[in-house]
Amino acid sequence: MAETVYNVYKKLLADGDEDWPNADYRAALLVGSVTIDPDDATVAAVIAANTEASDGSYARQALGTQTNTQNDTDDRADLDAATIDFGALDNETPTAMLIFRQVTTDSDSIPVAVYDSNFGAAANGAGYTVTTPNDLLRIS
Repeated sequence: MAETVYNVYKKLLADGDEDWPNADYRAALLVGSVTIDPDDATVAAVIAANTEASDGSYARQALGTQTNTQNDTDDRADLDAATIDFGALDNETPTAMLIFRQVTTDSDSIPVAVYDSNFGAAANGAGYTVTTPNDLLRIS
């Protein structure tokens, strides 16, 4: 997965203000052309520049089994989560996925990263899952 990590999240990591394994992180699917601005500081700003999926059964999903690992072999820290299951989507083709830390609303929730590669498979009414086999974030 290609990723863009938002600057606001980089700052929170540098300040030691994040708790990846325990905080409320979620995923949202974006459709259509995606505009990525690493300076966006809220989920509201990201959504204002993009179109979120709206299929009748679509809902943002909480991340599960969040882990962080010191990866000495590759000289980085790996932040991961379990496969994300968005359920049955019928009529949309996700083109990106936004990971964010939920606070209370989109106006105060913090964008973490957006992934815009390896998407584009049309939903077909079956379960739409996003596997994270190589970690959601790699901090090096």
